[in-house]
Amino acid sequence: MIFYNFTDYYSHSFVSTKKVIIMKTTSNSKLSLGLLFLTLSLYAQSPLKETQPLKTAALKEYVLLFRYPNINYTEQQLADIGNKWHKTIAGWKSKGLYISNEVFEPKGILITGTAAKISENTFAEGTMFLGAIVTVLAQNKEQAVELAKESPVLATGGNIEVREYRYIDKSKRVTFIDTFTIPENAHESFINRMNKNRELLKTIPGFIEDHAYVKTVGESRFNYITIAIWENEEAISNAKKAVEAYYRNENFNLQEFIKQNGIIMERALYSEMEK
Repeated sequence: MIFYNFTDYYSHSFVSTKKVIIMKTTSNSKLSLGLLFLTLSLYAQSPLKETQPLKTAALKEYVLLFRYPNINYTEQQLADIGNKWHKTIAGWKSKGLYISNEVFEPKGILITGTAAKISENTFAEGTMFLGAIVTVLAQNKEQAVELAKESPVLATGGNIEVREYRYIDKSKRVTFIDTFTIPENAHESFINRMNKNRELLKTIPGFIEDHAYVKTVGESRFNYITIAIWENEEAISNAKKAVEAYYRNENFNLQEFIKQNGIIMERALYSEMEK
């Protein structure tokens, strides 16, 4: 509808990184931890010739976040950890449990507080940093934990966080489609109002994503379309209440706005057809 929107912040897979992180060696011949992920990144992108997926339909995706202490490692230490990573990923791949990985440089930018304070390169020696994210398949969280424990991260003094995607039932999703016929002199007012409501809807629980279109060519009577997707009908019901409260607070009357600007609006709910 003109004032409905949704954001889908759920992604069900990561794309394997194609970057190779190479850090300079320190003056005392110790290597930066960035090199530790060189072999992980390269090896993880090389599929095994023979893969035997686990015979079960109950697998779910889990994300493993690997945090390392920000210290320097000797060449031998890096080689040992790299070999252990090879074995770990090979084991996951052979069982059909490995999906993808992302690797990061040790230092980054930290933004904090309402003033959005920015700090660069703040990772002091001995503190943890997020070095890599790996996505795996597991039957449940307990199995994902066991997979995480197979990695060499814990032996370095690091830690691992196991996270689960928030899955939603796509069969219950509802699409709200509004079509509008907007007179030439009302375009600006309509667009301003629509943008306000789109921002509001993105803050409402159950919002997945939205799209807005303007006609560029064609003979249809309407010249604007808005499409909003919600998790379910209950989410739409709650969104309507939130929008009504927002209008009251703004002292905005939608029907008067439509009448004053000569807008023609048609609205309907749709569900996706099965293929």
